[in-house]
Amino acid sequence: MTDPRIQQAIDAIGEESDDDYKIAPTSHADQLGDGAQRLAAMLRTPTVETIGKEYERNDALAVEAQNSFRRESNRANVTVAIAGMLSAGVLVVATFSTDLNSGVSTSLFVTLGVLGVVVGAAGAMFLSHINRGDLLTRWMGNRAQAEMHRAEYFETVTSVVPGDSQADEIPIELLQLEYFRRYQLDVEESYYRNRQSDHRASGDRTVRIGSVAVFVSALGTGLAGVLATIDPRFAAIATLALFGTVLSGFATYRESISQDRRNAERYDRTHQALVALRLHLGQVRERSLAGDRGSMEAYVRAVNNVISAEHRQWLAGDELIRSAIADLERSLERTLDD
Repeated sequence: MTDPRIQQAIDAIGEESDDDYKIAPTSHADQLGDGAQRLAAMLRTPTVETIGKEYERNDALAVEAQNSFRRESNRANVTVAIAGMLSAGVLVVATFSTDLNSGVSTSLFVTLGVLGVVVGAAGAMFLSHINRGDLLTRWMGNRAQAEMHRAEYFETVTSVVPGDSQADEIPIELLQLEYFRRYQLDVEESYYRNRQSDHRASGDRTVRIGSVAVFVSALGTGLAGVLATIDPRFAAIATLALFGTVLSGFATYRESISQDRRNAERYDRTHQALVALRLHLGQVRERSLAGDRGSMEAYVRAVNNVISAEHRQWLAGDELIRSAIADLERSLERTLDD
């Protein structure tokens, strides 16, 4: 940065902070430094403020629906798994009932059966809330609207051409670019980097759960095969593999609903694309300093296009999640029927 005005523009807009992770455009004008008051005035214009408010409104609705969907879907998956475990427990008791006191086996049957019905009913309630509340559609619909308004907001802010500036003022094109850099490029780059890591860690947890399920299934089957050679009654130990099957189903639904591995890979690609675009930021700064508005606007579109492309891929996962919820409902129905 050979021209001091570039650093002045950066200082006037500010660097990324922890609070930038969730942007609130309508508050930005009050946060800008003294050197960016022309930009602050632009942010307070009715058009820009209206778009900013629409983004904030849809973003809040999307977050609310997202939290509701994740909470209810996690609860549903857990309760379906517990119901499956209880159902497997009934089969285990039935298998070993000849070796148990009749009163004990009856008590176990009744207890496990009642608990299975209660837990199954809770799972049905959670799934009903997801479907009747249309939580997934609300989440994705509001998120799509929010991201549309976010892109529109930054394209509007960077396309406004105010009147001539004073000789000692920072060029407005440079301020507009730095504003976009801080609240769009920086924020989104940080978002995709952190969320990629979160999804990767969550996906690894799901893999570990699936591995435990394989272990339990193999252990039950293997022990039954070995011990049955000593006493045929030990063949009943194979029923323990049912718990592995239930746990495997829990891991499968968890991944299908969260889409952790798919999201981690997609977010990583998007992050790398944004990093590649950041490499050109210095050139765009120099051109914006020279009054080349076209370079700035092309850069804004390039960054927004990368983000929009990722978002379209995210929306395409809608059917995969709906299919997982439908499978979860069928699994619950089979468990209750058993």
